[in-house]
Amino acid sequence: FTIAGHYNYPAALTVFMSQDSFNDTFGYNTDYFSGYFSNKKLTDINDTYIASVITSDDLTVVADQLDDSMGFMFPMLCGFSAILYILLMYLLAKLIVEKNAQAISMVKILGFNNKEAGTLYNTATTIVVGLSLIISLPLSCFIMKKIYYVFMKEINGWLTFYIAPWIYPAMLGIGVVCYLLVYLIQMKKVRKIPMSQALKNME
Repeated sequence: FTIAGHYNYPAALTVFMSQDSFNDTFGYNTDYFSGYFSNKKLTDINDTYIASVITSDDLTVVADQLDDSMGFMFPMLCGFSAILYILLMYLLAKLIVEKNAQAISMVKILGFNNKEAGTLYNTATTIVVGLSLIISLPLSCFIMKKIYYVFMKEINGWLTFYIAPWIYPAMLGIGVVCYLLVYLIQMKKVRKIPMSQALKNME
């Protein structure tokens, strides 16, 4: 037989061919068959010749069990991750503002308003956070995929690694919204820095 093409099927090393070609290539009788895949019930086969019936629910039973047993944990994990992300960004941004409090006060003395002063010192943080989000999403996906394949080799069966396309913009959006919240909090802290602080430290 001739290989006409290839198909991405990570579950196994498989050759897809018609039943007639299979019987002819491997020396089986013309009426031999191992099974049928159909999207509707087959009514033209005698029940005595049916050994078993496998439905789509049977094929997805492992995934359904995982969803039933662990599905509730994923929203909780997402919420915890978002809180941890906000806390980390807040501490880093807070450290930058506090270390530059005297400089921010001096900038205000020079005539910059609160918004301009806050933007001046938060822009670098915003750029770093944005780049981190863009880089970390594909990188984390790549690492998870490698770990997942190692994990699947240790169990019987196979579940294809799949991330829905909408998850990537959703993760990016959550990251942006969380950082925007931190940004607004830091802008409020910048507004509270008095111009007299620079003069006090100079004394």
